[in-house]
Amino acid sequence: MGGYTPGPWVVYTADGSLGTVETADGAVVVAQAQQVSAKDQLAGSPERFANARLIASAPTLLEAAQRVTAAFRSLGQSRSLIADFELHKECEAAMLALDAAISRATGEGE
Repeated sequence: MGGYTPGPWVVYTADGSLGTVETADGAVVVAQAQQVSAKDQLAGSPERFANARLIASAPTLLEAAQRVTAAFRSLGQSRSLIADFELHKECEAAMLALDAAISRATGEGE
């Protein structure tokens, strides 16, 4: 597939530029989240920052979603008991990775 800038992406917050999403090494600016309302502007851009955080989470969310779908696609294939156990562990790990990506995207635990 490809065709996109690989992650990780981060939200750049120095100099008051909330909403700039760039690669972790700072080499590529991926996006600039725009302010969405006058209320947002007066409140110090919380919605703009939330939008940027969601955009920055895109590579992690994509990777986690791909991992979950691959694990669940494997469920219908005939396997050994050991393979079933390993697949169960991978499904659980994939779901935990997806939970972590969702938490990062939504800012839970901040």
